[in-house]
Amino acid sequence: PIPQTGKPQGFTGLVGEYSIKASANPTQVNVGDPITLTLTVTGPDYLENVTLAELGKQPALAQDFKIPEEIAAGKSYGNKKVFTQTIRAKHPEIDEIPAIELPYFDAKQKKYLIAKSKPIPITVKATRIITAGDAEGAESSQISKSELETLTRGIAYNYEDLSVLKNQEVGLSVW
Repeated sequence: PIPQTGKPQGFTGLVGEYSIKASANPTQVNVGDPITLTLTVTGPDYLENVTLAELGKQPALAQDFKIPEEIAAGKSYGNKKVFTQTIRAKHPEIDEIPAIELPYFDAKQKKYLIAKSKPIPITVKATRIITAGDAEGAESSQISKSELETLTRGIAYNYEDLSVLKNQEVGLSVW
């Protein structure tokens, strides 16, 4: 049995010798654009049951990227397994996708190790947030930044029992 002490965060039960490589496409994006992150894990001959820890739990990656919780199961090719994941940059100050970590237990060395991919350089451009005023063609000086207010007329007003809406914390608001 492998030791319970010293187990690194994100350990998914991999035993043997492993390495991980990462690539991304595209590497020049706007904030929020999808980036396909491809992770190739190399290890023992049988990798069918190999899984990755949630990428969202890798702090260096999660602080700068939006990462879905699910990751594809991956495809095995002999002693390699390839995983793909879409990530999105949160801000334009990002200049790389950080190293992806793969914790494992090396049975020969009898200790936990962490394989790491190389960081991937990327360029992230800022994007402009489109407002309702932009869609209407209004100039920015005409757009007021008021708080949301609950409607007292319209479809919500026509609803016969507004107490049901209030009790269910359901309401209609406008900007």
